[in-house]
Amino acid sequence: MKAKTNLTNVAEAIELNKVTLIGPNHNEVVTNTDETPEIPDVPVETTKEYTLNDFNITMTNDVLTTDDGTNVNKILQAGGYDALFNGTNGREFEFKWSAQSADAEKLPAYVKVPTTMHFEFKKPSSLTNFVVRNSDNATANSNGYLTSVKATITFADDKVEPKVITFDKPQDAYEFVTGSNELVKKVDIEFLSSSGTAQYDDPQKNRMLTLGEIDFNLVTGVPVEGIKPADSNAKEIFVGYLSDVKAVVTPEECPNKFFTVTSSNPEVASIVTLADKNGNPIYKVRGVSEGDATITLTSAADKTKTASYVVRVVKGADKKELAQLIEDYKNLAADNYTAESYAKFEKALAEALKVNSDVDATRAEVDNATVALRNAVMSLETKPVDEGKLLSGHIESADALYSESNTADKMFDGDLSTYWESPYSGSNVGLPKDVVVKLNKTYTLEQLTFISHTARNGGVTNYRISVSMDGQNWTNVTSGLVDYDAYLKNENVTVNARFAPVNANYVKLTVLEAVGRVQSEDNQYARIAEMKLYGEVPSEPVDTSSLEQLVNKYKDTEQGNYTDESWAAFQNALFEANAVLEKENPTQDEVDTAYANLKNAIEGLTDKENPDKPVDPDNPTGPIQPVDPENPGNQSGGSKDETNTGDVTNLANIFILLLLSGAGLVLLRKKSRQ
Repeated sequence: MKAKTNLTNVAEAIELNKVTLIGPNHNEVVTNTDETPEIPDVPVETTKEYTLNDFNITMTNDVLTTDDGTNVNKILQAGGYDALFNGTNGREFEFKWSAQSADAEKLPAYVKVPTTMHFEFKKPSSLTNFVVRNSDNATANSNGYLTSVKATITFADDKVEPKVITFDKPQDAYEFVTGSNELVKKVDIEFLSSSGTAQYDDPQKNRMLTLGEIDFNLVTGVPVEGIKPADSNAKEIFVGYLSDVKAVVTPEECPNKFFTVTSSNPEVASIVTLADKNGNPIYKVRGVSEGDATITLTSAADKTKTASYVVRVVKGADKKELAQLIEDYKNLAADNYTAESYAKFEKALAEALKVNSDVDATRAEVDNATVALRNAVMSLETKPVDEGKLLSGHIESADALYSESNTADKMFDGDLSTYWESPYSGSNVGLPKDVVVKLNKTYTLEQLTFISHTARNGGVTNYRISVSMDGQNWTNVTSGLVDYDAYLKNENVTVNARFAPVNANYVKLTVLEAVGRVQSEDNQYARIAEMKLYGEVPSEPVDTSSLEQLVNKYKDTEQGNYTDESWAAFQNALFEANAVLEKENPTQDEVDTAYANLKNAIEGLTDKENPDKPVDPDNPTGPIQPVDPENPGNQSGGSKDETNTGDVTNLANIFILLLLSGAGLVLLRKKSRQ
């Protein structure tokens, strides 16, 4: 196709009223930007509902005038107050409707109304209102339908008169408004009358009661105090690229977090408004042409609260993702993967490095290199690990945020039907999420394996593994990608993450991305059925000091008058000893063997003229002395401090000979005089 006019960028040639966003896994989102999503009406107030745990609750009436905590079992069919706070508004909260024993026909006299429930706050609290609700499944003629009720509100300040509110006509819900900013200490709710009859009892009326809920509410207004750009907002983008625009609205408890976005120069940087899975607006900035534009964020709740930042649009190709892939995977060890798969990865990495360093690389070249490297990483085949290194039973604990009862320890129960699952709703929804595993002692780890639970339901597609000795300071050991399509085969997906052996007490798996059941659930939660760790107890430190001393003592020895055969044996032993010392991780057996061989070779050095008598390299005129393994510098084989009694004996013999010689001379002189 030929354009009718000259174009300076792709954006001028494309109609962007419909936008299709394609993710790295080829998932698509299509949005019509002509149909701008509307910001919903959000109340400025927020409601906090108190729970069962906020109260001490008792029940009394004119028969049971006090309560030691047992009245709940006497009066209520279920024997507990939970049903008033579970949010179902069902019929679980009921007075007893059957006799306590099989042979009894009448209910105890204390099962009746009026009965008063006493809700004492464990800590005096602000209270806006409370609502006593009949069950959603009840009508005014139902057994136990509450028809009249009175409440007394007691404030923490004894100087404030209690407030009494009475409803004497039947209704589905009774709302009591405190009408005060004073802290509330206690609420007494007296159930005055109810519908229905007890068949065998006298009296038959006002014996039954069935409630749905009692809601204690604190309603507060939380206005917007400020708005600022999110730290993740890009300050520089490339022509033709899109980037997220997000805002942080404060305070955190403010219910209306919506905002609008404008650009000071749409010809440089335009704003694209899309819709999230709930139909609410999300914003992106699109680079149109080179230059600067000011992006302004405005609170939807309070238009006086604004914030701005400058975006610079530049020509070229965005290499951030490519550079991050290179950084994450450039140090993968070839020994951990099959030769064929690593060769493909090595080729893709080389091309990625070339493109990343090319200042003139086009967007197509960058995108192609990024996809090729990503695919090569996902296609790496890990060599089988030694199953004997499986650390089964060596896990002390596993911790992570979880949903429902799907805790992290489920990954170590050997059952593929159970799983760890990160929160999929509430304030903790979304990735990344960490799983921290503590070992029962230090191990040299080399692989972490995890298995997905089900197809396309929280399957991990991007992860990082790090280790620690103290659980505080972490070192990244590897990262990995999993093919999105692997989760479409309706099978468990096993991921083997291999890394260079490293000592650790803790292991952390960080789930960066995961696939959901539908596209809108991608990167919202993760599931892992099983996890395995492979490693072994680290070996003791190798002692090379004795071998080093022996080598240093004899390394400069010359052949001199030694036989060729003994000299060759010495040279070979010395060479092998040096080779062991130069190894990065020699074993203790290798060191000990090299020491013994060198020691024997030294003691075997032989003089050519006296082959039966070994010669000491330090003293070629004397015989060689044995080497003390504990002290290679002492060739006597004994302690340096031992007295040499042989030397003393020789001196004594010489002295005796001199005396005898002197005596002989005296005798000769006497004879000569005679």
